[in-house]
Amino acid sequence: MGRVLGENFDNYVVSQINTRQSALGDTSKSVQNILVFNANKPWLRMASAVDISEDKAKELGISTLTQSGLAREYILTGGVINDLGSLSSGIVSDFSTDKAQSLRLAYGNAFSANFGLTPPPGLKSVSITALNDGALKKATVSLTCFSPDQFALIDALYLRIGMTTLIEWGHATYYSNESLYETKNEFSTQALTGFLEGTVDQYSILSLIEKDREKASGNYDGMFGKITNYQWAYNQGTYDITIDVYSMGDVIESLKVNSSININFPGAANTSGSAAEQPSLIAEKDASRLNSHLFYWKSELDKRPLVSATEDSSGGEYAFIDQTEASKNSKLKTDRELVKIQFVTRDVENARQKSAEYYVKLGPLLRFINNKLLLYNKETTKPLIRIFDERDYMNNLMFTLREQFSSDPTICIVPFYDRPNNFSRLENVTGTQFRATDIAGVYAARVQHVHINLNFIAKILKGSADKDGKVSLYTFLSKIVAGINKSLGSINNLEISYDADENLAIIVDKTRIPGFKSTKNTSLAIFAINGVNTQSGFGSFVKNLSLQSQLTKDLSTMMAVSAQAGGNVTGEDGTFFATINKGLKDRIIPEKIDATDASGKVNSETEQTPEQKFSGYQTSLAGSINAIYNLLKINKGTVETLQAIQKDYLKYIRGNTIKKGSIEAQGFIPLNMGLEIHGLGGVKLWQQFKITQEILPPYYTGQLSFIVKGINHSIDNDKWTTTLETLAIASEKSTVTPSEILKEKVKPKKILREQGEGNPDSVRGNSNLKTIFANAGFTPGTAEYELGVTIGTKEGWNPKANDGVGSRSFRNNNPGNVDFDKGLSTIDPGVKLEKNPYGSSRFAHFTTAELGAKALVQKKIIRWAGGLMPVTKGNQSLITDAKKGDKYKKGTKPTIAQFFYTYAPPNENNTEGYIASVLASLQNKFPDKDIKRTTIVKTLLS
Repeated sequence: MGRVLGENFDNYVVSQINTRQSALGDTSKSVQNILVFNANKPWLRMASAVDISEDKAKELGISTLTQSGLAREYILTGGVINDLGSLSSGIVSDFSTDKAQSLRLAYGNAFSANFGLTPPPGLKSVSITALNDGALKKATVSLTCFSPDQFALIDALYLRIGMTTLIEWGHATYYSNESLYETKNEFSTQALTGFLEGTVDQYSILSLIEKDREKASGNYDGMFGKITNYQWAYNQGTYDITIDVYSMGDVIESLKVNSSININFPGAANTSGSAAEQPSLIAEKDASRLNSHLFYWKSELDKRPLVSATEDSSGGEYAFIDQTEASKNSKLKTDRELVKIQFVTRDVENARQKSAEYYVKLGPLLRFINNKLLLYNKETTKPLIRIFDERDYMNNLMFTLREQFSSDPTICIVPFYDRPNNFSRLENVTGTQFRATDIAGVYAARVQHVHINLNFIAKILKGSADKDGKVSLYTFLSKIVAGINKSLGSINNLEISYDADENLAIIVDKTRIPGFKSTKNTSLAIFAINGVNTQSGFGSFVKNLSLQSQLTKDLSTMMAVSAQAGGNVTGEDGTFFATINKGLKDRIIPEKIDATDASGKVNSETEQTPEQKFSGYQTSLAGSINAIYNLLKINKGTVETLQAIQKDYLKYIRGNTIKKGSIEAQGFIPLNMGLEIHGLGGVKLWQQFKITQEILPPYYTGQLSFIVKGINHSIDNDKWTTTLETLAIASEKSTVTPSEILKEKVKPKKILREQGEGNPDSVRGNSNLKTIFANAGFTPGTAEYELGVTIGTKEGWNPKANDGVGSRSFRNNNPGNVDFDKGLSTIDPGVKLEKNPYGSSRFAHFTTAELGAKALVQKKIIRWAGGLMPVTKGNQSLITDAKKGDKYKKGTKPTIAQFFYTYAPPNENNTEGYIASVLASLQNKFPDKDIKRTTIVKTLLS
């Protein structure tokens, strides 16, 4: 899921979109092109996480398949397949044999003698549907089986509510992002291997699914979830079964804060006397673990000396825990996570009083709940669903204006940006980390650095408790962000959402941040939407497009406003619709006016122009803001003044900023577009894209971008289709059309495709690598040269990848993606560890590509072939488990299979695909030699 509304698609997804559209722009179709787009069939499978006990195995008649044995043997596809990729085949000959052996049979599978030679069970289709604005995924799985014994096995593995499952699918043939024709020739994926072995938790499985998506250039996808419902019907010898699977995010709505501890909130009978007059922070301090911790934070702040806000001590006082104190306390991570403000106030008799308010940043509050108060996996001690990730503490962004402030310190506080009238006091208290000008400009702020009032939190806890004293986590968090939205002027639309790819509940601001540019994903996706553009060289893989307007009452008001004063009046912001309607006028009601006549004069002495209203607001706000946030003086009237005018004040400022052209129009446009495309993995919620303009009015493409709000997949025996549900937003102004941009994006893809497509030696279609290895001193036609170029190609060497940034191996001058080792300095004294901007650093960065090529051949190919190859999991257990070769013995000379199970093991790579490419390359170059996977590598070298 995108962390900021309007982020670009991941780089590999954009690259795949451009790859497909480039191939579809060919006027003359190659065989590979036809196989990818016209004769392509998807693959689909479903695996179970259920382990079988010995007693249950005996009950099912498969006593040898205990623990994960049955799950490994009964992976559902169009039939049944095992974890080695062996499909069921053959016919049962003896109904008295062990039933476990029959699971490998095509007819008589899990035999029931009274039902004859039944075919194996299998999947018919899977549909993945986005729910709750895309925050949840629901898979509806349709399958059949043909005997009671088969149904018993299906029931044990796949009809167990609450048990988890892994569903995977993808294209059987596709173009990689290097524009090479690929086929799905490796059965396992990293996600499936970890899932069946049980060596990874749910977070690692989700991470491996994403890695497999990127590895397949978006031509693979998967879903990890739990079974929530099922139904079946028996019809003339066939069991028709439907299973509902939900992503783990549905847990958030049922999770309770302190679910393991009874939260007994005092009722009216328990709050008599002085306790009833105490704030919830104190009165409820023993009600739950969270309440107790809130009180602990208050106690820590009470220990700190107070600093006067004014020289004459007429104002309030404040205290905070600084960086030094925070580092001494494991419960506090950074500077000013906890602050205290002792406001000066007045009682009913106008007597001077002091009122202490206590605050914690939202991030530390989420951190504490995440680490202490959720449900956890007993084996890993990780929460079933996370609500905090340390990476988001500084990068979970929201929209802001320079003038934004909190109108209600009893809910939250934030520091000023401009510090009007030298309002430095609040900055002294809160610090400046709320404003994210350092990474995203003046219109960005950090959600998790909003300081939340501890008493406000305690009130929400008490008010949200159910009859059993439990508090719904989703309700609790939703009320927190609703309070923030209101207190900060309602220009934000903070909501609780769920990232299914990371099993993480996050806070998303559905108000766009103007000018935000992702440093990771740098290129905007553009979908061609109609046929083939022969002049520009691209085609469309969009199957269907639909548009629907959805007008709410608020939007109706806003559209009415859009015709007046350029769309901006105090209290409303209709500037986008004014932009959309530019050049158009209603002849019956040409202009709607408010308080002024056609000449601009005020109609009555009491009515004001928007500018006059705004000026009055500024005057009123200056005094109230100065009192609260500079002098730290507060009273009911001051807060009510701020609350009454803040919303209109900020909306006017936002509208005026848009009108001046400083930022693009905010908010969504009431246009929902559905885009049905050839199946694509890796698209995430709240990311944006554009479309070309062939079939739409100009303003759809010249002024609009589209935000993904839902991602649906449909997979059956014939096709994989993805449907994107979207919302329209105003886009940045550009003098270049989407079609013109796309034309330049697809050019390099065509060149790469033509180098390899239709060439039996296509794996060596990279002319850059040929030159590099030749310049490194390796003679074309030798095995050293051929292996080097083949490995370099399979490792993804591509100067055009990532929209011109280049592939990882290209950026590192490291064709073989050789791991960094100090011993490489004997070849390149300047070698160093890479600086990988997309993740952890592992590979070597060479001074030149020629030195990287030399390191690959000398340190890997020649050295390993001579008997100095290390013993690894790849050449020991993985090669034998896959039944693809013998274990490697230390000191011996490896076979081709042993070499590549070491160099590119299946837990990281498509090893069999690697070997197939190497064999094709060597057999083509050395037709007189009988080269096969068991060939000793050393015998091929010069």
